[in-house]
Amino acid sequence: MKIDDSGVATLVRDELAAVEAYRLALERLGNIPESRGLRLIRDDHEDAVGLLRSELANAGLAPPLSSGPWGFWLTFVEGAASMVGARAALKTLRSAERRDILDYEQALASLDLGGGLRELIGANILPKTRSHLALLDLYLDNKTQGGGMSYHADEGQGPRGEGRGV
Repeated sequence: MKIDDSGVATLVRDELAAVEAYRLALERLGNIPESRGLRLIRDDHEDAVGLLRSELANAGLAPPLSSGPWGFWLTFVEGAASMVGARAALKTLRSAERRDILDYEQALASLDLGGGLRELIGANILPKTRSHLALLDLYLDNKTQGGGMSYHADEGQGPRGEGRGV
């Protein structure tokens, strides 16, 4: 089966943009209670970049090396949001995670994907992305109440001990 390389390249660029956005958010927000969870989410996105690039390379396709214009725009928006505070930055990250979920769901529904790539997205990357959204929702709910939360990635757990879907 021929892989839809333009669609998968878009997913790689989305993941690269996510890595950039989380890096910038962590840099701008400093040591807030949510920093550990944000670092782990960034690491999940870095892992996804590597895995998707590897699948493209295995199919003989050249993976993108940068996030392109979308990454620049997302980084700009994230930078502006983080200057206003943690809540705005978390909302921006949550919005990007929602978009990523839709992109992965659309890819599974409509792109020509090899079996390994379909399995990688459906069983690994998409569940992790959904757990990112759940964690950001909890962080935002907690910000409304004035506290912080932790992310239990070292135990393979998401927020409040739920499985991360790996």
